[in-house]
Amino acid sequence: MCGIVGFLGHDLPLLERMLQTIVHRGPDSSGTGQDGSFSMGMRRLSIVDLRGGDQPITSPLSGSKIVFNGELYNSPELRGRLESCGHRFVTDHSDTETVLRAYDQWGDRCLEHLVGMFAFAIYDPRQDRMFLARDRLGIKPLYYYSSGPKFLFASEIKAILQDDTVARAPNQATLARFLLYRVHDDRDDTFFSGIKRLAPGHYMWVGPTGELSTTRYWDPEITDRFSSEKSDDDYAQEFAELLQKVLARHLISDVPLGVSLSGGLDSSGVASITQSLIRSGTDVHTTGGLHTFSALYPGQSIDESAYIGEVERYVQSSPHYAYPKVDEFWNEIDTWVWFQEEPTISSAPYAYYSVYRIAKGQVKVVLSGNGGDELLAGYIPYFKAYLTSGIDQHHYLAIARELLDGRDLYVKYLAQYARQRLLPDNKKVTVSSMVNLPANLDSDFVFTPDRNLNRRLAQDVLAYS
Repeated sequence: MCGIVGFLGHDLPLLERMLQTIVHRGPDSSGTGQDGSFSMGMRRLSIVDLRGGDQPITSPLSGSKIVFNGELYNSPELRGRLESCGHRFVTDHSDTETVLRAYDQWGDRCLEHLVGMFAFAIYDPRQDRMFLARDRLGIKPLYYYSSGPKFLFASEIKAILQDDTVARAPNQATLARFLLYRVHDDRDDTFFSGIKRLAPGHYMWVGPTGELSTTRYWDPEITDRFSSEKSDDDYAQEFAELLQKVLARHLISDVPLGVSLSGGLDSSGVASITQSLIRSGTDVHTTGGLHTFSALYPGQSIDESAYIGEVERYVQSSPHYAYPKVDEFWNEIDTWVWFQEEPTISSAPYAYYSVYRIAKGQVKVVLSGNGGDELLAGYIPYFKAYLTSGIDQHHYLAIARELLDGRDLYVKYLAQYARQRLLPDNKKVTVSSMVNLPANLDSDFVFTPDRNLNRRLAQDVLAYS
């Protein structure tokens, strides 16, 4: 997982305190650097180049120094390209050094060449400035605090709070949006006043007196079209090929890995393709075996043991189970909140927490199907967006066919929708009626789901992560 921290100024005790709060992110090693006007540090979970990848790494070409959290999936190809440009690497195959040399070659435009999940900071002594960046979808976290000449950044909020001059106060506007609309991570604000997140697909420059500028470097093109020229079979085949390519890149690891298996289509697909890649020799570090990790709820309607078991038998995995329980959750809620840091809209993160605890004893890397529903419209609220997309673009026959083929689900959805619409206002229970918000706390946010399915999916992928 790894974690990075840093700030404007030199204060080794503060740097060590910040690193101590995120030792769980990187138990294998740590490193610090104090150069020019800045300090930086990192805690490492060794995944790639176990012996040569300790950080910070310094470029012999420019003197720039990097701390990096994440994984660069196109590191082998990019490394070869950089070598052809004259770069001579000092590590064996560290993807962290690949990022640093890409910065030496292209400056902040290096981000156009990076494929992966990452949050990193590069100190450039030639300008006495810090360059910080976050991956396109914000898979890896990066928080910061800026006030006048003071600037701090970290992978977790608790590290920033090690500076006693940073106020520990709630952000009332963010809290109001969360309670009223169940949204979070939709802006750069966090639940902590004054502490922000670098938005996904953005980078930041920080100068020696605390001045900063932020730029968005990635904005995907989104089509509004309801239908297209390819058949469903063609799209299915294309998606399968892309998924296999992506998973093959995710197997670039020097340590064993496993799969978080929920029993749903997304994680089941990940487990099946991963096992086929392992058997084909794509990955040589799992020694032919695949570990799967699942949360089970015996006797409850949400239990998916039957589906999980079917996939386990198909991929012949070594299964491991967590059994999240309400009583256990309340008994360890303080510890869980300490790790989670901010509120969540469901109990799912606690299930992940339970699963990853058992995974820790078996593997260092876990793949999952998270994000599949937002890409493939797997949640019930997307049904409405599909219907309105077709209606707005006059594809009535397609809508009729969809309603017929999916009638078992649509009957339940439409009945629920009708009940909500027909219920008298004085019988409806809303969050605003239960929460006594201050009169001066008028949130300027209104959540309006887009009628177009593609734009609706993009909202969840890009804004409401």
